[in-house]
Amino acid sequence: MPIGTDSLLLACWANTLGVKHLLEVGSGCGVISLIINKLNPTLSQIIGIDIDADSVEEAKKNVFQNELEGIEFVLSSFQNWTGTVNPDMIISNPPFFKNSLTNPLSTKANARHQLQLTLDELIQTSYHMLNNEGRLALILPSDQEKSLIECLTKYGFSISRMAKFRPFENKPSNRMLLEVIKTNQAVSPEYSIITHYYPDGKWHDTFKQVIGRIQEIPKGY
Repeated sequence: MPIGTDSLLLACWANTLGVKHLLEVGSGCGVISLIINKLNPTLSQIIGIDIDADSVEEAKKNVFQNELEGIEFVLSSFQNWTGTVNPDMIISNPPFFKNSLTNPLSTKANARHQLQLTLDELIQTSYHMLNNEGRLALILPSDQEKSLIECLTKYGFSISRMAKFRPFENKPSNRMLLEVIKTNQAVSPEYSIITHYYPDGKWHDTFKQVIGRIQEIPKGY
């Protein structure tokens, strides 16, 4: 089970304190949900949904291999998802790579591009599906910050946390982590910068502080 930096970072950075029901959109082989399950065993339910049947089956095998409970993976699009409980948090590492070429394999193309779920649909559906005071956590390329903020504002979300992720201290950020909340109350956002490497190639302290929460990487097929 390959674990990408984006998924590892988002799973460890997301604030799941007080969350009982979590929904992951575009769960793939289940990396984010598996890590969150290990970090927060008090969660009552984690459900991951994906439109790729092979990925869902792989995620189910990973749950079995890691002997985890309270976590389920389902073949479903986000638009058609009808859960029995509204989630307290929705989390997603959405594959919105505007400048990449479309993969010739249709299932991979659907999973990697905005062919099945646009960013606008993800945010709008999340707002309607979340409980009051529910949170949405995302990681996206930094060049989408402007369109993302505009979309979040349009649907009534308030930013509670934002982190810029950059490869080195002297380089611009290439990813942004964002946590927003569904609320009518005023929110004072928390901003931070996470750096991946020192010049010598070793992990930066800010990166280790985030991922240091997890003691064991989930096993996988």
